[in-house]
Formats: sequence, C-alpha cells, structure tokens
Amino acid sequence: MRSKRSLVSLAAVLALGVAPGCNKLEELTGGEKAENKPEEAKADGGGEAKADGGGEAKADGGDAPTEPVVEAVVEPIPVEALHTGLDLMLSLVPDGAEFMIARDATVVAEYVEEGTRFLDGPMGTLETGPFAGERELQDMKEAFAEAKAKTDVIKAALEGSGIQLKEGAAIVQTPANNAYIIFNAADPNALVAVGKATGERELSDLKCKAIEAVPGFNVCSDSQAEVDAYAPSTDPAPTRASLAAALPGVNLDDANVVAHIEKGEPDEVYFAVSTIPGQLYMAVSTPKNPDLAELRTGMTPGEAKTLAQVQPGAGFIWGRVSPELMTKSMGPAGSNPMAASVTKSMTGEFVLAGSVDPGGLIFQAGTTDTAALEGALTLGVDMGKAQVPKSIPELPGSSVTFELVPVEGGGKTAQAMHLGLTGLSELDVLKGYTGLHADAWAFAANDVFTLAVGPDKDHVGKLLDVSAGGPSAATLDSLPPQLAEGLGKGEVGFIMHMPMDFLHGAQMHSLVRSALKDVPTAPPDQLLALAGLAAPLSSATMWIAKSGAEPVIHISVQAIGNRATDEGRAALDAAHTVADGGDPAVAFASLATAYAASPMAWAYKTRAGTEGPGYMVGSGVGAVMAVAAVAVPLTMGASNKALAEDLGVKPEDPEPELKPTTAPKRPVTTPVEPKADPVEPKPTEDPQEDPKSPIVEPTRPLPPKPTEDPKPTVRVPKRLGQGKHKGE
Repeated sequence: MRSKRSLVSLAAVLALGVAPGCNKLEELTGGEKAENKPEEAKADGGGEAKADGGGEAKADGGDAPTEPVVEAVVEPIPVEALHTGLDLMLSLVPDGAEFMIARDATVVAEYVEEGTRFLDGPMGTLETGPFAGERELQDMKEAFAEAKAKTDVIKAALEGSGIQLKEGAAIVQTPANNAYIIFNAADPNALVAVGKATGERELSDLKCKAIEAVPGFNVCSDSQAEVDAYAPSTDPAPTRASLAAALPGVNLDDANVVAHIEKGEPDEVYFAVSTIPGQLYMAVSTPKNPDLAELRTGMTPGEAKTLAQVQPGAGFIWGRVSPELMTKSMGPAGSNPMAASVTKSMTGEFVLAGSVDPGGLIFQAGTTDTAALEGALTLGVDMGKAQVPKSIPELPGSSVTFELVPVEGGGKTAQAMHLGLTGLSELDVLKGYTGLHADAWAFAANDVFTLAVGPDKDHVGKLLDVSAGGPSAATLDSLPPQLAEGLGKGEVGFIMHMPMDFLHGAQMHSLVRSALKDVPTAPPDQLLALAGLAAPLSSATMWIAKSGAEPVIHISVQAIGNRATDEGRAALDAAHTVADGGDPAVAFASLATAYAASPMAWAYKTRAGTEGPGYMVGSGVGAVMAVAAVAVPLTMGASNKALAEDLGVKPEDPEPELKPTTAPKRPVTTPVEPKADPVEPKPTEDPQEDPKSPIVEPTRPLPPKPTEDPKPTVRVPKRLGQGKHKGE
C-alpha cells in the first residue's frame, strides 16, 4: 500500500499551492499585487539600500539618509476569513482516524515562497568563501535548485486544476490503515490531473469520488475499494473534544491547521497552528510521551517574580521547577549548615536574560533567605582571594580584580562579589561601542540571587532598583499575547524568548566586519551570509504551559514584515536587501522614520542601529556575540589593532546611551459584530515621556473591527481564542 507516500505527496501539494495564495494577496491589497508598488517600498527604505555590505556603518546609524521622510499611515493587518468552519472539516474525518486538516492551505505556501526568496543572496556569498567546497553546502544548493524547479511545475499544475485550497483540505488515515486525501474542487479527479502534470505517480494513480454528504468536497485513495469504504464522521463533536482535551487553553476555532497523528505509541501528537500575515503560532501536545514524565512532575507553573528584572525587547530564558528537583540537581549539602540553608532556600524559579540597561547578561534564582546567600558570598571572597590571579599570563597588560564591595540601588544596599578585568585595549573598544564592561557581579537582594556580567560599578545598582512581583505591563506587551495570557493565569512553567533583529542590525554588521577582518578562518562576509538566512525573522518564542496534567508546548514566530500591507512589504524588501549584502543602516533608517508610529518601529530601529547598542546587548545572544567578536581574534593572535578606528570609537568618547527611546505599544483590538465602532488601542500604563525609558516592544497588533462597509473576504479575529468563522 502506498498510503504513507501519498500523504507525503499531498503535503507537497499543500505547501506549494502558491497560485491561490497570490490571488488572496490581490484581494487583501485592493486588487494590486506587491510587485506593482515598487516606489512605495523604495520610499520606506526597502529598495534603494546600498549593496556594499555596510562596512562603514557606525553605532549611530552610519550612512543612513538624513533627508526628511513623511510619516506613513500604519495599516491594520488584514486577515482573510477562513472559508470553512472547523466542525465542517472535522466532519470529513472518519471516526477514529488520524488526520491533518488545513482550513486554508494557501497560507502555508506564502510562508514557503517568502522564505525561499531570501536564500539566493546568502547562498551566493557562501559559494565564494572557504565553505564553497564543503559537501553540505553543495548538497544544500542542489536540493534548493531541485525544490525550486519542482515548485514551478506544481504551481503551474495547481493553477489550472480547479482545486480550491483556501476552502480546506485534509489527509486522513483510518484505523484500518486506509489513507485518504480530501480536497475541494468541482472535478473529483482534479488531484489526479495534478499528478499527471507533475509526474507524481502517487497522485496520478489515485481513485477518487465526490463526497455526497458535503457538496464540493472529494476524496481520493490508492484503490477503488478504499474509496468505496470511505465514510465521513456522523458527529464531529468527539474529535473536537479530544483536540480540546489535548490542547487546553488553545482556541481551536482560530486555528488554520489542526492535527492528530499517531506514529505508534508513545508518539501520539496533537497540534494546532494559527496564522495571520507575518505571524505563526503553534501549540503541540504529546500526551503519551514518557520522555515528558519529568516535565510533568518537575515543572511547577506559577508566579514569575524573577521576570520583574526582564525589560521589554530583551531576550531571556525563564523557568520554574519543583524545589525538590532543584535540591536534587544541586546535590547533597553535606554537613555544612550554610550550604544546607542556601540549598533549602531556593524556590526553583530562575531566569537568564539579556539586560538593555544596564547592558549585560543576568542570571537570577529565587530564594527565601538572602542573608544566607550573602554570607556564602562573603565567605567565598575570603577563600578565593588567594586563588584568583592578579593577571592573565596569556594576555599581557591584563589586570584582575576580585573583591567584596557594596552595591546600591533603589534605596537598597547589597554586598556583592566583584570580578573585573582591565588593561586591554580591546575591552575599551567593547565598552565604547556596546557599553559592555569586563565586570561580573554576584549578590542577593529582593528575594533573588543575581549574577550579572557586563555592568560596571556605576550601573550595576540599577539591578536592585526593581519592584518585585512579576513582569511589568510593558514586558508583557512585548511578548506574544497567548504567552502574556498564560502568565496572567499562572499556567506557564518555562519560556525562551529570542529577539533576532539585532543579528541583522547595523551595529552587529559593523562589529563583525571590523573585529574579524584579520581572521582568515572566520570571514565576516561568510558569517553575515549565514545570518542572512534568518533575515525574515524578527523574534521567536517557545513556552510550556500546564492548565491540567499534560504540558503543552507553544511556539510563536514573528516576521519582520508581511505581504499584506505596504509597511510589511517594505520591511521584507529591506530585509531582503540586507540579506543580499546591503547596509542595514541604509535599508531600515528611512523605514523606521516613516513608520515611527508602527508597533514594529523598535525592530526597524534595531536593524538601522539608530537606537544605540541597547537592543543588540539586551538580546542576550547579541551581548555574547559582541564579546566573542572581540575575544576570539584576541585569543587567536589575530586581533585588529585598528578596531577602535574602524568602529569610530575614540578613547575619550562617552559610553553609548543604553536606553533607547520609548516606542508605541502594539494596539490590541477586540472586534465585534460588523457596523460596530473600532476599539481604540489600550493606552500604556507606563510613562512615555521619559526619553531614557527602555523601548517598549508592543504586542503584535491583531486586525481592528470591521468598518461600516466591511469587505466580505476579510475577517477580523478576536484576540486569540475568540470569534467564529464562516461555515461553522
């Protein structure tokens, strides 16, 4: 039986149904395709960027154009209605069958098409460097060329097939191992025709028939006997109930793709995917997986006190584990009463985060006994003074400081262990360009133990000046709304949030080009080309929540732009320019100015480099990469002696300001029935007047309520978990 291969063939068809996706784009943009508006993209910084690689970009934005830019109107992101209701699609699934349903398969195609267009430039650069002879690169190139050619063939075949992918499609396998492909078309043999046109025998040999109970839908399988045996469900309610039980807290009616797949116990998987232009959100559950046993018992969702230190736009990893698991992982305390007290005081909550202001990396762990920890630090300094060297022999001129000093901030004082490194010119350059210092601090205050790397003695006290109790409203607004909702309910036990705009920003490009220009084994152009493969991505977030016994894994990906609005297209075009080797300061500076009121303005400014090093450092990964860009050449004996000059940093220059200006919050709208007035965005509770406040990464906007005369093809979903769609 060829059922499994047939399912794979249909997956290819769903993923490559680009022609209908282009039609949808026309509807969303009033009949004009994105290609018809090149002048608008250019005006926003997307089309005229230099292709010289941005080697001269400075920390303040470099060669960004200075002419006035008229502020553009920020468009709401339109979302086309899901034409087919979930219950109708579930009714097409035979009782007890595995399934994967796509209510609008054209969305998947748009993601594939947009992602692949970013490959040409970086791949071309990689083929000219030291990686050119690597077999992996050649295999990737050949696979890309083959997939591209196949895509063109399938696109042409689908365009003339009459298959309506936006009406929904499904792949199904019954307990009797009968595999079915279900799709919408006037001709039941439309999929067979696609198979013949593309040379896919697994499709061209299918047997098909119309589903009489659901007009417009058809079913195909490997044999006529299997087709004759097909029977749609008599009641979709049990299937919906099993999905809801496996994916608690997920609004299934907002999901575009839902699936229940059993590859053989314990690999039973449920997932739901929601899509709007520029965003993707997925929830996954594997309730029978024994590998998650420790996660089920060891993760303890609840309040997130240590997130009080995390600033909007910063990258972080946060979690809560049971105190018992924490104690077990730390090992026995032995007979030392101080060690036993420290171990017992750990709450199990922790966070590893980048810090925008002060710049650096911080690790914090919850505790109920700061006095015991402070005593342990004091003892550690006393014991370590004789062990810590005064200098590093491999780094001539270096000087090491190890001491116990008071740290003050927010009206509090804490005794801190301080380890510092001085005497290297490269450290002065790193400090002058990014604000990072070769200082590490450890102290206990505000019911947390803190380890910070990067702040100096004049700024580390800011880590004490924070109100306890959990994440600020501004930080919650910078996260995916599903995550913010889960934190409010106390259902989240683990988070990993990774901003990625810094990776494609002017400051990171300039630092990599200057710091690594004399390192032959790490050519800057090659490293930036590798980063360019991820140019469409703005941030990625993964979290685990438990509202019941089973943990659910959530993933949210935010793109830098979309193809549904002028702004979104301009942002993608600017990112494409940079991926092809252009200067991010040129590509994004005018776009950031034109769309200063956009919820994505902070991302444009991060890439343009106009906001200083705050977000590069605060991303966490950016701080590590900045240090590595300076440290690796130093340890290899290939340090760039003209690094300060190349970066435009002078010894007498003041350190860069780490607090970017405050950006607008992402407005959250709650649509109602047509002809209702739009809901105004909720005003921020944070002060917006302070120019030194960290930039607020607002929540990604959902579409506003319909106007007096809404277009019939556009739906306005309610905020995640609300709203119904046509066909239910």
